[in-house]
Amino acid sequence: MDWISVGKITKTHGLKGDLKFYPSMDEAWITGIKDVRLSCSNPLENFADYRIQSFRGKNGPFIITLEEVDSIEVASKLAGQTIYISQEKFPDLPENE
Repeated sequence: MDWISVGKITKTHGLKGDLKFYPSMDEAWITGIKDVRLSCSNPLENFADYRIQSFRGKNGPFIITLEEVDSIEVASKLAGQTIYISQEKFPDLPENE
């Protein structure tokens, strides 16, 4: 399975474990992403899979909440990580693109 980088978590937001996410693309469908993989380097090594509970904001940066992250202590360990999604989750391109 191929994993594609869609952006980066830069820092925590608030005290409840929310994260600031800067997308690396400006596609509107990105806010519909649910299942993601976080990694500092290689999405096939040293990774953790998460499910996005909510996206807030428009046009990035976004504030995201991950289901398994409920404190600033846990969230701070994820700052600086890249968010990857499975290539299978990307929408199909229209013909001629």
